[in-house]
Amino acid sequence: MKLLAALVHATAASELVFDSLAPLGDTGTTISKDKSVGVQFRTPHASSSASLVLDYVNFTLRTAHIPSNVELWLRADFFRTIYGPKSRSPSRIPIRTFAQQATYQWVPDSRIVLEPNTNYWFTVHSNGETKDELPIWLDGAKKFSTANDPLRDVAQAYTKTERGPWSVLPLSQNRTVPSLQVYAKYNA
Repeated sequence: MKLLAALVHATAASELVFDSLAPLGDTGTTISKDKSVGVQFRTPHASSSASLVLDYVNFTLRTAHIPSNVELWLRADFFRTIYGPKSRSPSRIPIRTFAQQATYQWVPDSRIVLEPNTNYWFTVHSNGETKDELPIWLDGAKKFSTANDPLRDVAQAYTKTERGPWSVLPLSQNRTVPSLQVYAKYNA
């Protein structure tokens, strides 16, 4: 019973630090062996002396078109920059839910302290190779513009090859990015 109470308390202590909202439609970006996709966002300003620690990330994919006998997985990670060397080896998330909208959750393998008022990238990669059987990271319903993103921090990037360079999409007004919810906790 104490474990259940601790889990409930831990979940209740999580705070939403970025939200591009759940998808409304079926548009999005395919993720494959060659094409990774990432979303950049800015963490909130410090509201206390406690540090903000990444708890988990939710993201929504369309997987209904993927045959259930195909062994596909996702690899997600979290970085300050998409351009630097990556030191972690993230674990794989198996694709086992096949739906028009399937929400996946990524939990970091180790503690990640988020600096206040700092840009971060969440990236997703897949082992998919067959064009019509790739997971699609659905666009969130929230539109970003200079009104709600004055520093133009919210961005989307992708690669065209497995380990290729990242390309950031133009930051147009009323742009969407893939559906992403980032949760963190304050630790004293």
